Amino acid sequence: MFRSFCLVTLMAASISQARGEFINGSIDFIINQKSPVGSISDAIMFADLESGTGSGGFATFESGVPWGNFTINAHDSSSQPLLITTEGFGTFSGAVTSDQLIPVGGSIFRNILVEGIFSPGNHSFFDTFSGTYAASISLPLSSTGDAIAGSSMAFSVYQAVPEPSGVVAIAALAMFFGGRRLYRKSDRGDLQVEETPV
Repeated sequence: MFRSFCLVTLMAASISQARGEFINGSIDFIINQKSPVGSISDAIMFADLESGTGSGGFATFESGVPWGNFTINAHDSSSQPLLITTEGFGTFSGAVTSDQLIPVGGSIFRNILVEGIFSPGNHSFFDTFSGTYAASISLPLSSTGDAIAGSSMAFSVYQAVPEPSGVVAIAALAMFFGGRRLYRKSDRGDLQVEETPV
């Protein structure tokens, strides 16, 4: 019983140290430029992103903070790697996990989801945060004819990602205690080995 308590305590400690702080919130980004003007299913360049309204942990983050440019490949862009980085805001690195093109009447909707990890930059807002966080980008677009609409994207941060050293420590502890328990069972004769007749 005491060994189990120690194991749980060690696991919790290693996870809490790796997690650090939570951001748990999202920011809407204003997309100032989209090019080229054409079919919504084409590759699209999104330029001069600026942070808009924040919620959750980002509720007090100011709007108008620039955060780079990126390009989404022509539909279907699933599995496309995506990297957005600036010194102040940080780095988001991920891949497109869903890219749906849905015709509705005279309009076409394209919903893109990118999932990855986020490392905060040197903006003063991130002074109390460290490490790497699970994050995603939701990018809804629509078009009527050749005009591409959809002027914002949502950038969401969920929770800190455990450091590799923490994961390795947890696995090592589990293997150690599991191995000891198996050894003691065999030592007591709890494990029975059936002999095959010759």
